[in-house]
Amino acid sequence: MSNKTSSQIKQYGSWFLALALGGLAAVAVNWQPANSDASDTSVQLAKAQGEGGAASLIAPLQQSPPAGLGATELAKLTAVIDQQNSSLVTLRNEMKLLQVRIEQLEQGNANTSRAIPATASATTSTPTIANLTALGEESSVAEAVLGRVDELALERLNLRHQAQLEGADRQGIREALRALPNDRQALREEFGDASYDRYLYASGRPNRLEVTSVLRGSVAASAGLQAGDVIQSIDGQSIFTLGDLQRIVRDPASGSVPIEVSRGTERIESSVTRGPLGVRTLGTSIDPSAP
Repeated sequence: MSNKTSSQIKQYGSWFLALALGGLAAVAVNWQPANSDASDTSVQLAKAQGEGGAASLIAPLQQSPPAGLGATELAKLTAVIDQQNSSLVTLRNEMKLLQVRIEQLEQGNANTSRAIPATASATTSTPTIANLTALGEESSVAEAVLGRVDELALERLNLRHQAQLEGADRQGIREALRALPNDRQALREEFGDASYDRYLYASGRPNRLEVTSVLRGSVAASAGLQAGDVIQSIDGQSIFTLGDLQRIVRDPASGSVPIEVSRGTERIESSVTRGPLGVRTLGTSIDPSAP
């Protein structure tokens, strides 16, 4: 192929790519709010470019090929256009999926949005005794909870400091660090679910899982779960985090277990078989002292 012909194909390929990007812009235009001004000429042009696809570009080329472009070169140019169109279709599909996911998240946020009172921080932080007692914790227990958190933090600091000293047994220190329980594990095991629940909420962490959608044909669908339900417990074990849920459903034991969810002001009990529930969830913060 001559350099001139090769240059022509590159030129036509670049021309199509520009149109393809215009089509991609048209997809983005469709995401604009309903009150946006879509009458601009450039917007209308982008929409027109995005609607025809590869067929609207290939047909005119085949009917009236540009001067100096032979059948072989036209076939190669057509292949380039098809390839670019395939990439554009893939991008459009990915953007549509992304839009669906964004809408799901926005809907989930709307469902799970709850006002956090002044006794709890809106961001993750260490709560105070006043925060915990306002949620119904006894002051002596609140003090013990926070003391345990500080104790664990200090142990980690000391071990990391020792690891930096000359001649330190770093392997032994790493093992000691791994052996230390994390705050959540220690608080739940040592103070129980109720105190753990208060601590999570007062520190601004999610303390419940809310169902944002239920997969058709899933165990959750058979149990009657709905979007907006808040999972309270499974098999008698409280569910505070996604890790709690995963630990229970991955249990190798078989059979059905009870599940309790809250739906508005109602408490609903059902049963599910162990294994994947088939739900999408978001962590949410719910005042444990609320009725």
